[in-house]
Amino acid sequence: MKTLQIATFGTEEQESIAFGIKNFLIYKLILICFHEDKNKAEEFSRRIKSILGLPITITLVTKENVIIDTMDRISKVTANTSRSQ
Repeated sequence: MKTLQIATFGTEEQESIAFGIKNFLIYKLILICFHEDKNKAEEFSRRIKSILGLPITITLVTKENVIIDTMDRISKVTANTSRSQ
């Protein structure tokens, strides 16, 4: 079974994200981050893409509405994934 990995991205989360990629058959990675972490998320995704060729999407959330924004992004991703399968 293949896995869609949805992860929050920050400096401390990179090891956890890599752990998920190593231990599950990932077919796509969605990174959720704040605007100020976007450049680091893009750099991280370039490294992952260059090694594994894994498709990665970066989506931004605001600190003011982090919970609502995160749940909204996850809901949209899972709805789109369900339709495409």
